[in-house]
Amino acid sequence: MRAIQYTEFGSSSVLRLVERDIPKPREGEVLIKVTAAGVNPVDVKIRNGLLVNRVPCVFPIVPGWDFSGKIVEHGFGARRFDIGEKVIGYCRRPTIQHGTYAEYITVPEVYISKAPKNIPLNDAAALPLAGLTAHQAIFTHGGLKKNEAIVIWGASGGVGSFAVQLAAQKDAKVIAIASKRNHEYLKKLGAKHTIDYITQNVAEEVRKLFPEGVDLAFDTVGGDVFKQCFDIVKSTGRVVSILENLPQPSLLPKPEIDYRYCFVEPNSSTLNNLRKMVEEGELTVYVEAEYPLEKAALAHEKISEGHTKGKIIIAMD
Repeated sequence: MRAIQYTEFGSSSVLRLVERDIPKPREGEVLIKVTAAGVNPVDVKIRNGLLVNRVPCVFPIVPGWDFSGKIVEHGFGARRFDIGEKVIGYCRRPTIQHGTYAEYITVPEVYISKAPKNIPLNDAAALPLAGLTAHQAIFTHGGLKKNEAIVIWGASGGVGSFAVQLAAQKDAKVIAIASKRNHEYLKKLGAKHTIDYITQNVAEEVRKLFPEGVDLAFDTVGGDVFKQCFDIVKSTGRVVSILENLPQPSLLPKPEIDYRYCFVEPNSSTLNNLRKMVEEGELTVYVEAEYPLEKAALAHEKISEGHTKGKIIIAMD
């Protein structure tokens, strides 16, 4: 089978198209013929060696954590899905080694869900990691409730696009932070207010809308944006980030603010609920660009620009 792999950390130039043996499913696993793999900013961070102190890495590494595809073989005890059934999954493992940029993968059956029936199977690869991240960040860690106000930074990206929709479905007041060219897109997704981080002072604009601050700030960008989150929430508010994992509360800009770090975990039950939302028209999966497997380096360069609207995927065929 064809796969993308790398044997050292570095730029996109380390990515190589190689031939590998088709893996055999072990107990509780299924073999999947991959239709498409999601491309995520974390793939680039791993390739650059930035997660090596957080998650063990074993070379050679096949990148990628989410996929869409079809079941082609069962391992012992794995019978929840039929041969040929279309599925999606987020398969971050305890060790980074066997990813989804490959024509075939084995994955624990408990990590996967049926694929949405109403969208192309290729596009379905855009849902697992970004959808689960958004859900776990704003609900599991952020505790977002009905009628609360939430600011979402990087709102037009993969995770942000899902966060806007999920928060709007909760009847929250969504303030989406993104460049002006994406404001109409975000309003269609359910944002009540949009702020252009390029030409506007975000903190001032948020305080005009909510003088006491918002209930929850969700950071998908990191750096200075993370610090700004603490200036726009109420004194009783919460901040959630998917990038800033600070080891000590004393290092926070405002230690009194409730802060949570979210590193998304596989959860097939939640993924199945997201799948149902897509089928019921409550959740839109937007794919900005699709690359063939042999152009994985270009996909990494594109997502590294940091201005993706929705998701990028890699198609196997």
